Amino acid sequence: MLIDWCKENGNPKPQWEVRSESVVTTFSPSVFFSTGKTLEELEQSRPKIRPKIRPKSMEEEVISLLRKGPLSKAEISHQLGHKRLSGGLKKVFQNLINEGVVSCNIKSKKIFTNI
Repeated sequence: MLIDWCKENGNPKPQWEVRSESVVTTFSPSVFFSTGKTLEELEQSRPKIRPKIRPKSMEEEVISLLRKGPLSKAEISHQLGHKRLSGGLKKVFQNLINEGVVSCNIKSKKIFTNI
């Protein structure tokens, strides 16, 4: 019941600790006290950052970028609008390499298209 109240109020879950035959419960304040905004207001004001493209077209976009010239994984990731190399993009690279569509030069760490 206490956990439900904390959740409804936007508070973090309480911390439970056993000390010499006693239980100590620590309650942390909600984000409202530090920001002056409710949890809903914070969620609405938080920007939604998403990559420019959807996973289905990611392989096509990677191939399109590589047709212009060899690029590193980080360069491709940046040009696709990612902040860093994502797990989904790593899978795309691995699939394209396994299918023989692209190849990777280990020395220069650049990826080339084989098309």
